[in-house]
Amino acid sequence: MKKLFIFAAAVLFSGAMQARNWRINNLPEAKADFLSINAAMASADVVDGDILYLDPGCHLPHQTITKGVTIIGNGFNLRSNEMESSVVSISVDSKNVVLRGVHINEECSVSSSSTGFVIERCKVGRLKCKGPFAHIASCYITGSVWTDSAFPSLRLYNNIILGTVSGISYGIIKNNVIVCDPGSGNYANYRCVYDVSNSTIIDNIILNTNVSEVYRQQTIYFNNDYSSGNDIKGNILSNDADHVYADHPSNSYIGATVADVFVNEGMYDELYRLKEDSPAKGAGYGGNDCGPFAGMYPYVMSCRPKNIPYIYEAIVPNRPTDNKITVTVKAKNQDE
Repeated sequence: MKKLFIFAAAVLFSGAMQARNWRINNLPEAKADFLSINAAMASADVVDGDILYLDPGCHLPHQTITKGVTIIGNGFNLRSNEMESSVVSISVDSKNVVLRGVHINEECSVSSSSTGFVIERCKVGRLKCKGPFAHIASCYITGSVWTDSAFPSLRLYNNIILGTVSGISYGIIKNNVIVCDPGSGNYANYRCVYDVSNSTIIDNIILNTNVSEVYRQQTIYFNNDYSSGNDIKGNILSNDADHVYADHPSNSYIGATVADVFVNEGMYDELYRLKEDSPAKGAGYGGNDCGPFAGMYPYVMSCRPKNIPYIYEAIVPNRPTDNKITVTVKAKNQDE
């Protein structure tokens, strides 16, 4: 009997420790668990490891994450009548925060204490990451990605980034599209990628679209030679032959333009699909394609969180049959 009691207590304790799921919707009539992420953070019921789901159509102002939770939105660039959820901006101030399928209109800012940050399949205005060991994969980022090089190990995989990337040390930049116009004097030396050291930069498409031929043809790397400890290979670059470091012989193509590489047609992320004759096809290190549609975390258009079921059709009759209303729901699971 004593052993049975101990076993039962252990089962109850383990059940109490399991992650709980919470709904977030800013509309009171939706009767969700919380009206905002901030309200969930203020609740003693929400603890590290819990999962917060943003309802479709949920729109929130600035939110601050202070617990190690996972937040799951319903994706972005959805090609149907489904409503996307969105957050104006997010500050992350906790360890082990995960964001998946969240649309962040302006900025995601990650504090120096926020180790283990993960953001996947999200749309973000710009990303400022001071925390070490951050993982950013398969995101559409319309502004800059910046980190404090004093905090190493930023991992950038399979993202489309329409801004500069800077301040990374001991990181990985792999299978990304980085297309930007640094302007005149707004960023260091008019480069799209700069202040990167001791990092792996491989199988990317990095194009400087500055209208000045002088700036576009200059190397897009600043402080990125082998003396800075970087391993740079298999990339498609907009540099011309006179402005590529001699010790970067394994970059696959130089002098590339947007018109050379991409189809440049369709929805905003479809623009960056590779043309049939794109120099990025098969040009990566080991014969893989360069850019976000190959590699470890392939970018998916009409993007939803992976392996999260979603309802794409609901049939609700106007009147009951035999005093019952039968609702037919059709769901899918984005498993790619």
